[in-house]
Amino acid sequence: MVRSGPPHRRIIALPGRPEVCECAGEWLRQQAGGHGVLWAGRSAPPDLPSVRPAQAGDWLGRERDVVVFEAQSGLPADALVIVSGILRGGGVLVLLTDADGATPFGERWRQALAEAVVEHPDPGRPANWPRPTGAVPGEGWTDDQQRVLERLRDPGEPDAPGGRRCDVVIAPRGRGKSTVLGQWLGEHLRLSGAPDGEIAVTAPAPSAAERLLAQAAEGSPVVDPATLYRAPAVLLDSPARPDLLIVDEAAAIPVERLLELTRRARRVVLATTTGGFEGSGQGFRLRVLPALERDGLSPRILRLHEPVRWAAGDPLEDWINRLFLLEAASHEPSPQAVRLAWRSPAELAGDAARLEALTGLLADAHYRTRPSDLQRWLDDPDLHVLLLEGARDGALFGAVLVQAEPGLEPELAGAVWAGERRPPGRFLPCTLAAVGSFSLAAQTAWRIHRIAVHPAWQGRGLGTRLLRAVAERAARDGVGLLGAAFGVTPGMLHFWQREGFAPVRLGVRPDPASGQVTLIVMRALAEAGEAWPALAAVQGAFARDWPLWRALAAEQLDSATTRAIEQSLPAPGDHGEVDADDRASIEAFAHRSRSFEWALPALRRALAAEAARDRELDLNPGQNPGQDSGQALLHAACVQQQDWAALQALAGVSGRRGVIRRLREAAARWLAETRPEIRPEIRPGTR
Repeated sequence: MVRSGPPHRRIIALPGRPEVCECAGEWLRQQAGGHGVLWAGRSAPPDLPSVRPAQAGDWLGRERDVVVFEAQSGLPADALVIVSGILRGGGVLVLLTDADGATPFGERWRQALAEAVVEHPDPGRPANWPRPTGAVPGEGWTDDQQRVLERLRDPGEPDAPGGRRCDVVIAPRGRGKSTVLGQWLGEHLRLSGAPDGEIAVTAPAPSAAERLLAQAAEGSPVVDPATLYRAPAVLLDSPARPDLLIVDEAAAIPVERLLELTRRARRVVLATTTGGFEGSGQGFRLRVLPALERDGLSPRILRLHEPVRWAAGDPLEDWINRLFLLEAASHEPSPQAVRLAWRSPAELAGDAARLEALTGLLADAHYRTRPSDLQRWLDDPDLHVLLLEGARDGALFGAVLVQAEPGLEPELAGAVWAGERRPPGRFLPCTLAAVGSFSLAAQTAWRIHRIAVHPAWQGRGLGTRLLRAVAERAARDGVGLLGAAFGVTPGMLHFWQREGFAPVRLGVRPDPASGQVTLIVMRALAEAGEAWPALAAVQGAFARDWPLWRALAAEQLDSATTRAIEQSLPAPGDHGEVDADDRASIEAFAHRSRSFEWALPALRRALAAEAARDRELDLNPGQNPGQDSGQALLHAACVQQQDWAALQALAGVSGRRGVIRRLREAAARWLAETRPEIRPEIRPGTR
């Protein structure tokens, strides 16, 4: 059947003045009578459907005919890309903007708004603004959709122990993957009758599965597909194991959690969007697919190319792709000599080919890439870019993005240590302040934000060459500290350790994108300088507290990674002595806003020291202040390290915040009641 496609979508740009915004609100109300509408921004009229930019991801999987998008003061790039993807063919995107071109990306945005595909109607005459032509879906299935449906209907032979099978549907946004999955699910339900519990559907949020379930409902008079949805956490906590599990927008689920989900069903169908809308589409290809294969599966890859929600060659899709370089890809360089070249963001902004090559390399080499990355890189005056180029043709072999992070003034460092401030763009100084090393926190540090080598040229020392060039440049510029943060694996840690970097901090929760625990490593550039002994003290403190961090991250760390971290640590110092920094950390947790994780080592040592003294004094249980409910909660959290569910029950509260509040109250009472030698008297910052 020949398929007739929907009409093109239109883009209009209007000045974001208050009176124009008011007109836009009235115009949108008029469209709401027969069309799906949305206002994306912080100043939405209260009577219209709206979403703030930070929550735009909640609209993945939905569709609208008209979107008004606020872009007056700082373009929320990720939100713009997301809402452009929910706009149906024939729809209209209204941009409220005041682009002035004052920054490199601002100039790129200004030029994009000047392209011929962007219309500029009279802002004072909304009656003449373009209107949506209505949701006119294409008739029938595309060839891509028909092919994927046929493959899904034929599951093939099991390809893993236990009869497990896995299909993966990959498509750019707007290609109808959710519709295809819903059609197939409806057919499956109609034919099988779907006994309760045998089929489950999940997604990062219920809204992401709405389109799939709605399509399934059209083909299933037997079972209501909406009853099949389960949140990922619910599925993982349930003892039930479905025969079939469908995961929509799978790239937005952390890798390890996604793997756990796939192990719970005999047949799994994963669907994901590529192109940067979720910030992890490339990561799905680079990390999830290899992880599935390591897990014993041989996933069948089913691709959709032809657009369904809008017509091929849609001007809005092409415009968004050009603006954010969403289709940029790396190209394998041919063998040749290489050279190093430093570039500023402004220079890259003026070199379109080089910028696209860099963006493609970083997208292919890193798990988490977002449209806003390009915006942030170009507009950051503290960003330095080092390129490894072919000497003959300029082909890009590798690159490093380095963030210069200014040190913290003493008062600001104290506020960071106490959990009251977290200035952006100072990740490493804030980390050092949080551990109480104020002298190091005052220094400018260079953070290696991204490092990438083309996959065809990895394992040949090019990454090491880039790192050494960064260290040499930093030393020449008078910078004493280098650092990085990454999802820790044995190979990654070995790479950084070879160049003199050592761990200073381990995250206690997995990264939302990669599912891996983050490790922070640092290096002092001059052994004779003041930074060297101070950083050695920070690294020694991490080694001293390693048993605690290892226990907290035990569920996220495999044995090989745990061994790699342990082998990288210096010999630990004393484990039990409570010092002045510990006492100050406890007081800041009790009376200020210092985080529980940062104060936990000090709390644990102090509680252990008090317990040891109580044993020496042979206190009986009736005399032991540790028997009150607050002290019991502190011991449960800090010494026994019970999970948050158990702590909530013990504290009689709901949620992590409630537990933290009770822990602060308990710590304050304990400080007031305990013996003077335990009470804090000295502030940190002497290291």
